[in-house]
This record gives sequence, structure tokens and C-alpha cells, in this order.
Amino acid sequence: MLKKSSRHVLGFIVAALIASVAAAQPVPAAAPTNGTLFGVVGCQLDCHPFVDRLDPTSGAETPFVDLGQVGAGSLVADPVDHRLYSAGATVGGGKGGGGGNSVIFTVDTQAGVVTTSPDLSVFPLDMVLDPANHTLLALSNSNSSISVVRLDPATWIATPLATLAEGARGLAYDPTSRILYTQTNDFTVFPPTGRLFAINTQTGAVSAGTSLNPAVFNLVFDTSSRALYGEAGSFPNRFVQVNPSTGAVTPVGSFTFPAGFATAVTVDSGTHTVFFVETEVVLGGARATWIATVNDQTGASTLSPQTAQPVRGIAFQPPPITAESIQSDVRLALASGAIDNPGVANSLLAKLNAAADARSRGNCNTAANVYASFVNDLSAQSAKHVATTTATQLTAEAQFLIANCP
Repeated sequence: MLKKSSRHVLGFIVAALIASVAAAQPVPAAAPTNGTLFGVVGCQLDCHPFVDRLDPTSGAETPFVDLGQVGAGSLVADPVDHRLYSAGATVGGGKGGGGGNSVIFTVDTQAGVVTTSPDLSVFPLDMVLDPANHTLLALSNSNSSISVVRLDPATWIATPLATLAEGARGLAYDPTSRILYTQTNDFTVFPPTGRLFAINTQTGAVSAGTSLNPAVFNLVFDTSSRALYGEAGSFPNRFVQVNPSTGAVTPVGSFTFPAGFATAVTVDSGTHTVFFVETEVVLGGARATWIATVNDQTGASTLSPQTAQPVRGIAFQPPPITAESIQSDVRLALASGAIDNPGVANSLLAKLNAAADARSRGNCNTAANVYASFVNDLSAQSAKHVATTTATQLTAEAQFLIANCP
């Protein structure tokens, strides 16, 4: 497995070779118009980390919940269930009376309540959400190899999916093809090179690996554009689009990472906005962080001022699903071409209007029946006049409204 120290050493070298971001004049970044950017902030080993709301414009951190444990880092959002998941460790309780155990912290973003899973049989290194069944796909350190596992938040049972070469890190998921991407890196050369692996989460099949030159870190998949992006380990590091078939790395815009490298990434696919935590490691191992915001279509980018507390993991959670928001999503899909037939869009909107009217009158049974008919229409039009990813998203939103009627 790639050692953390190697990654930090690389970041320190790059940071020392280029101008410090603290000396730059960052342009204020535009905050997302909808949804919330969350982050795990605070120290790592000697205090409780918090989940904070982050403002990518000012870098401000507003405390949301205290995880009450030590070691939480990564962060994943489930937009339908309004939950955040963070991999971490409990204090003590490990074998021999120390070290702690691997757990997942679950944050209910509507109630502001934190729950802790039972001790896990695996140690999640990186995680992404599978929206089809609201499970977590994770890389797990297992002896001398890296395993891909599926974690069920209902039971926290880990189901093995595949085994990868030692050193695999970072995950991005395409929910339409059910393909999970990860990469390995070779730091013996500069700039580092790598290999991109594609895992079929239904069969467990792993691709032979596509060469990446330069290596790409912090992979992220935009489900709206159905494209893979990341941070290329060039000099300086660049924001790029990655062709999974050929390994071709194409810069998008002119954004570079002046502090050396990013340590966390998330995406708002609705607006094609990618958020990075840019990190500078200084002497003594201390960290300074900034929030970088990049539009993956235009390359337009901005950088926040330095955050007060270092940010380790980030996740973007879209706004709550409502009878009005699902109608808005259909209109946006028509405008973007994800729904390519106005007649189909109008038919879907008519059913959503009828369901919304029933909900407003407190007639949940009628609303549920209309939403079920809406889902059937989506299924019939999926991959025809409605993009598969859009059909999956709208179906999940309708099912949420069925299950959560006032």
C-alpha cells in the first residue's frame, strides 16, 4: 500500500518548489447555489473532529456536529437519505487495550444526530456511495493487498467484490455502468505515473489497468456529463479529464494546485462543480488547507482563503428532495438534453404536478400511486428519451417522496 509519508513527502517537495499559496492572491470562489458542502475538520489524533458546513467562497467553517471520536477523515454523502458517512476509529478498545477499532460515523443532516457503527471487519481507506442501493463501496487494507468491498449501512456487513494490487487509492463511481474506478501510482519517477483500474461492481471483474502518464489523483465522476476527472501529478499539478479507455489525460482550464496537491475531492454533478481540499504540509507535519472550486466543463476555477482549521474530507449534499425540487430536476434535464423529448418531459411533469397536489392535501396514498406511475414511465423511457443516469436519479427522488409523505 502507498504509505502516507510518501504522499506527504511528495507534497512537501512540490510545495517547496513552487510559491506558497499563502502568498498568492486568491480570487473569491462562488458558493454553490444549491446544496451544502460539508467537511471533516480539526486535528487528527489528539482531539475530536467536527463535521462543519464549508463556504467555498470565504473558506469559513460553521460547526455542524461533533463526531466525538478520534481519527475520522473521509466523507461521503447520500443525497436521498440525507446522511453523511465518515470512516474513522473509536478511541481504545482495540486488541491489547489500545489503538481503537475501525468504524463508520453516520450523520443525519436533517436531525444533526451522529451514530457509530459496530466495529467493522475491514478498514475503509476510501469510500463512495452506490446510489442504486444506498450502500458504500470502499477500498480496504487487507494484509498485503487492497480489497474492494461493499458496506451495507443497514447491517455494516462487508461483502468482498474484488482484490487489487497493493497501492491502489482513490475511488470514483459511474452508477450508470456500475463501474468503479481506482488508480495506483509510481512515485519512483517524476512526474509520477500510474495505472487506472475499472471494477465491475456486479461481477467483480477488474480491468488489466490503463497507463496514466502523468498519474492522476483524487478521481471524481460527474454523473451529469458521465466523465471522469482528477488531479494530474504534473508540475504543477493540473485539473484534468481522464479517458478511462485510453488513459489520455486532458487539462480542463488553467487551474493548478499552488500548494502542491489536493487531499480530498467531491462533486456537485448538478452544476458540474468539483471541490478540492488543497493542502500544504509544513514543517512538523502541520497542515494548511484551502477550498478549490473548478467547473469541469469550462475550467473556470477559484480558490478560497485559508481555512481556520485543516479540512480532511469533504462531501457535497444537494438540497432536500421536495415535490417542487423533483419537478425542477425534470425541467433541468430537459434543458440539458438528458430528457430529449418535450412531450415525455411534459407527461412526467403532469404526473408530478398531480402527485404534488395530492401531497398538499395530505392524500399520501394517492400521491404514492401517482409517483409509482411516474417511476414506471421513467423505466419505460430510460435509455430512450431519458438518460439512464437521470432516470435512476429521478426514480430515487420519487421513491424518497413516497416513503416520506407528510
